Amino acid sequence: MIISSFVTFIIDIYGADVSLHQARMVMSYKFTAPSAGGAYYAYGEIISPIFDTGAANGVEYNWIMASGTTPIGTAIKAQLATSNSSSSGSFTFRGGDNCNTTDYYSLTLSQPKELKCFSDFNNKRYFQYKIKLESNAPTYSATPQIDKIIVNWSP
Repeated sequence: MIISSFVTFIIDIYGADVSLHQARMVMSYKFTAPSAGGAYYAYGEIISPIFDTGAANGVEYNWIMASGTTPIGTAIKAQLATSNSSSSGSFTFRGGDNCNTTDYYSLTLSQPKELKCFSDFNNKRYFQYKIKLESNAPTYSATPQIDKIIVNWSP
């Protein structure tokens, strides 16, 4: 059985300046199982707030890393988007070896994953990340958990 539904969380911070080398997001929510079968959705997405590196000329984005748990058959994937504008409409998420908008970096817990797409990412001041949590197909009886996401950059 294939479950095609998904959940997307978009987190925005209003009225606050955010400037971090790394971010930790803790979310609590009530889960309602999908009506089509397993205990979890096939996948869900988390989109971070926009972070300001504070570097007027931009930075070099080096790697991304996640900590948490990945039960057997589950996966955590990531994309990054950078911009020289803090406007949310100026970001395009990219990932993987081909730097396409449909590709993701596959993350292994507690191991930095090099951020390629240098011409798209580097020399930009602002960034966002998108995390895709994939449950174990075809039963969808387990899903990953994220405790921390770290994006490393250098001036």
